[in-house]
Amino acid sequence: MGLFQAVMGRDQLKPADLNLPRGDGNMNGPQLWERTASGLKVRKNWMRVQTQLFQLVQDFAPSLANGWQGLRQQDADPNDQMPMQNVPPEAALMIAQSLGCRLPTSGEWEVAVGKQIMNAEMLPNLRDAAWAAQMKYITELQEGGTIQAQWPDAGMFPYEGKFGAKKAAIPWTAAWHDQQKLNVPVGFNDKFVFLRPVGNGAGLSDLIGNVSEMVFDAPAKLAKVETTVPKLREVLEASQDQLFVVGGSCISQPEVGFAKQPCGMHGGFSDTGFRIAFEAANRLIVDRLKELMSEQQYVAVSGGSGN
Repeated sequence: MGLFQAVMGRDQLKPADLNLPRGDGNMNGPQLWERTASGLKVRKNWMRVQTQLFQLVQDFAPSLANGWQGLRQQDADPNDQMPMQNVPPEAALMIAQSLGCRLPTSGEWEVAVGKQIMNAEMLPNLRDAAWAAQMKYITELQEGGTIQAQWPDAGMFPYEGKFGAKKAAIPWTAAWHDQQKLNVPVGFNDKFVFLRPVGNGAGLSDLIGNVSEMVFDAPAKLAKVETTVPKLREVLEASQDQLFVVGGSCISQPEVGFAKQPCGMHGGFSDTGFRIAFEAANRLIVDRLKELMSEQQYVAVSGGSGN
């Protein structure tokens, strides 16, 4: 999010210029940022203000909570080192293009996943024991009549609506981990209910989990397109069959897995973000990124091939 804000400031882009969603009423689920008159700011807490009149309910399960709206785990509340989320495809592409970059292709993402080092400190941020504790807490609230409390999978990318959501949602289990060939121990708990800060840039991080990522499999169609939101949106609308999400997220369904799913045009989802790619042979781009990306994550891909 810090990089996204920096690019907006540099290019004097306002939220409306990027078609970013407005306010709590237009953004379901956990929300990292909120709009201001001229830009974005980090929210103080994840969840929208609850509307019940006679009962004050804390946002998180007692085992996770720090006060009424915060999380106990360090760095688990919204901060600008977390991946940008709730962003429409044209805004993601606009930010990438304005840096001389683009969205990766699904093939590039698959290659990167094969090179990612997965160790005990970098296990994927998925529906783990912390998420399950929150699910149990919200289920109890819902059954007790506190219907304003949001399910912990609210705002997730719908994956064409084919899989369980809300009360039918389930956490990852050992069987699901085995099916997806993840080296994740039984009962894994990173204590992050929602997003966590991204890696420090020393290596690829969070290609699996945290946020699902938008990818575009027709980069050649962007070669001579004017870098404006309306023009980029035209390309994406005409090539929606080449626009996907990959990688799963902190709140996405284990039934779906991590393979690419049709993305389509949308206004943003709480668990969907993006990363940027550039051709490794284009050294000038690296220089242009240094100031803004001192501790941010990017993908370098092979020059010239577009794969």
